[in-house]
Amino acid sequence: MLNKNRLKIITLIFILSTIFSSCCTNNVIEVSMSPILNDDLVLTLIKNYSLGSENQDYTYKFQKTDLIKITNNLEILIQVSIDNMYNYLECIETEKNYTYVYPFFDEKNELCFNSKESFVYSYFPEHKNAFKDGEFVGYYKCPYLNFENELYLLSNHYSYYKIFGEAIKEHNEYFLFDTEKYDYHLNYLISVFSKLK
Repeated sequence: MLNKNRLKIITLIFILSTIFSSCCTNNVIEVSMSPILNDDLVLTLIKNYSLGSENQDYTYKFQKTDLIKITNNLEILIQVSIDNMYNYLECIETEKNYTYVYPFFDEKNELCFNSKESFVYSYFPEHKNAFKDGEFVGYYKCPYLNFENELYLLSNHYSYYKIFGEAIKEHNEYFLFDTEKYDYHLNYLISVFSKLK
């Protein structure tokens, strides 16, 4: 069922994602942002690359080269979430098994990926893929994705991608980062989510 409050939060993150300020001294860029929401991946990225922070106003200091590394990692996280959602929609339509890809940081704090089949058992004996015998007779594997949570992750990663990208661009006009493409995907996937009731 659609959680309208969660959708409002997602939309608010999306709209407010470019509200930030930054300053640069000797290749060190200060970025002010809102408190980081419950997102271990973003927290790990900031912890890995931040030179320090002012907890009072949520201002973090980064080397410019490290900010670029953060935006590159965020772009990967964005694409993973987009792929997870599109693959899920395709598997639902084609009745194929769904594989969920999830990112994590290893012991060296490097971004890694793993995957697992994600499904729930649904009882429908007439389904072409229903088990004919065994413990789950009459059930079939229905692709499963917590679409709301994946959309939340996408929105959060994209908002920080924009914050850090704009901070870099403020001090390097030639730095390019793609927002038009992600705006399109985010808006489309929000519209899909609104119909998943």
